[in-house]
Amino acid sequence: MSFKSILYKNSDVQSHVENTPEIFVDLHLDQVVNKITEDKAQYDLKPFFYLPLQDKDEIMYRQNVMKDLEDATLMNLIKSFAAAMNDMRTLLQKQEKYFYPYQKERTFLDAVILYCQGVQTLSKNISSYNLSSEGLLSFKNYLSEYMASQTFISLNDDAENLLSDLEKIRYNVLINGLTINVNAHHSESDYSSEIAQIFDKFKFNPAHDYTEKTFDSKDINLTGKCNFMLLTSIISTP
Repeated sequence: MSFKSILYKNSDVQSHVENTPEIFVDLHLDQVVNKITEDKAQYDLKPFFYLPLQDKDEIMYRQNVMKDLEDATLMNLIKSFAAAMNDMRTLLQKQEKYFYPYQKERTFLDAVILYCQGVQTLSKNISSYNLSSEGLLSFKNYLSEYMASQTFISLNDDAENLLSDLEKIRYNVLINGLTINVNAHHSESDYSSEIAQIFDKFKFNPAHDYTEKTFDSKDINLTGKCNFMLLTSIISTP
């Protein structure tokens, strides 16, 4: 069963109406549509409300999809997938605004990882549902076939391998007063755990946590440009 659309049984009936029909304004239906779509502007849903279905099979096709989606758990799965795809698009938009190549590439990698995880999660969870609508059944089969395709497998494997390689990068930061030295990491021993273990027997009260909390951000300010390029140079040095 090939998948064409979740809204249309036959792709031939699809059309696009940009402007609000006059009857919508006369009956104040435009206000209803505005309220329904106000938090979903990125999907451009209004034209679908402007174009009523004329064919009985098309109407039943869409109604059956909605019957399946009356299952709250299934609906939440679809919403979670939509949220993941929205987050992915947000990353891609941010990536276009970044200036530094490595920053752009890492953000793009995050978007790819998010996309692959979203597809895998939805396909895995939806596979256990006994769906009855032709639309969702064909969509489930399409997801399964897509995940088994070499295109998706290669995309997912390449992204995971890149992320794994990035997480293996290590470097040393030596701070002496106002001087900061960044050096390549050569598998030096980490003595922090040994020191903590030695002094653990002298501990009576829980010690205050002085560790610095960092934030997960790919943003680089002008001051960080030199540091970023320095780290890149050091890390890439054999």
